[in-house]
Amino acid sequence: IIRVAALHLEQVFHDDDDLDDEGLQTLVAALTNATTLRNMHLSRNRSITAAGLRALSQLFSSACPLETLFLEDMNIGDEGAEALVDGLRGNTTLKHLVLTPDSAGITSTGWTAFSRLLCDTSSINNTYRSNHSLEHIGDGYYNSSNPDGSGKLFRSCFRGIPPAVSQYLKINKENYAAKIKIGRCHPDIPVEVFFGYKLKFLPLLVSWFVGFGTRKCSNCQNSTTREFQRRELSAVYKFIRGMPMLAVDGQMRLKSSCGRKRKFDE
Repeated sequence: IIRVAALHLEQVFHDDDDLDDEGLQTLVAALTNATTLRNMHLSRNRSITAAGLRALSQLFSSACPLETLFLEDMNIGDEGAEALVDGLRGNTTLKHLVLTPDSAGITSTGWTAFSRLLCDTSSINNTYRSNHSLEHIGDGYYNSSNPDGSGKLFRSCFRGIPPAVSQYLKINKENYAAKIKIGRCHPDIPVEVFFGYKLKFLPLLVSWFVGFGTRKCSNCQNSTTREFQRRELSAVYKFIRGMPMLAVDGQMRLKSSCGRKRKFDE
């Protein structure tokens, strides 16, 4: 019955409900098919631990389009933070994680996990696969409805959120979040790995920068148009410089087809 009713839910309210880990696990199991659920309120259920929060990963990876999760006034701790981070890997719907930084019990260990979720700088591929959907962590929101009459209207307030986390939350508000993160964290793009595609890759390389180098990130610091244009020219130069044999091979084929020898600089 709960599973059938959950199909039409848009919000779930369980604030101050003495919910524990077992109760949350049961609730999550019933909501995995809730394809209309947008907001979930679990604030001040202080019996929920990291084990219960880990159960949310089932919801994050399901068809449920959850956008806002309320966990205010709860002692989440580093283990709880890491449980949330593990669940949010690959998630593309959650935008707002509402918690109380001052009382959440999250130390630098937990915030580092959030930072790595938002931008894994270990490689370009990992940066690309990072979470680019989460825009807000904290307790800053207005107690009023959105223009469409649903939910609460959030504001950019990152009180108590370390800069290593808030900077990526701001970038996630941009249309090209993945590109901006790659551009900021990997200034020296290793184009050598694309040499196998030969000159066919050059238009793709240029198009990757088109519109990006001329667009300044409104929520970024130290990311100027000139800097991204410099990186575009640098990447194209390195790619062309690594392709000298393509020009030689093409010239040799031209000699054979023409039946005469030509100098390389003709």
